[in-house]
Amino acid sequence: MQITKEMSDYVQAQKHWDEDVKQDVLIDILYMEEEEVRNVPAFMFRRYTNKYLNHIKKDARRREILAENEEEIRKLMFNTEDTVADPMDLFENEQEIRERFYALTGILADTLVKVYVEGMKPQEVALEEGEDVNAIYARIHRAKKILRGE
Repeated sequence: MQITKEMSDYVQAQKHWDEDVKQDVLIDILYMEEEEVRNVPAFMFRRYTNKYLNHIKKDARRREILAENEEEIRKLMFNTEDTVADPMDLFENEQEIRERFYALTGILADTLVKVYVEGMKPQEVALEEGEDVNAIYARIHRAKKILRGE
């Protein structure tokens, strides 16, 4: 579907909308099948609301995953070659680990969870998401850098 100027202007005018969700809404519209849109504000608001609720659910799931797999995620923050006896010594408290994990964008966190928590291979993730395997490796690399604070 083609994004019209009216759709784009409407989304950009919504200052209180989350920027990540705005982008997701516009990207979704690009990949939608053609559909007649009679009331652009209502259509865009509905798309935004659905996408925002999905983001909330993903964030809640991310928090559950962190709580369930805190040790594995903590290990991800450090290379196996690290010589630090206790990785926790590098942090003032566990809240910093949580903040770094929450700082990951949805797609980076999802990719890390699929590979390191669910045990999928990067090739499987790429096939599932219809992405190039190199894109998956790049996401893993970026997510690890964010977790390590680099």
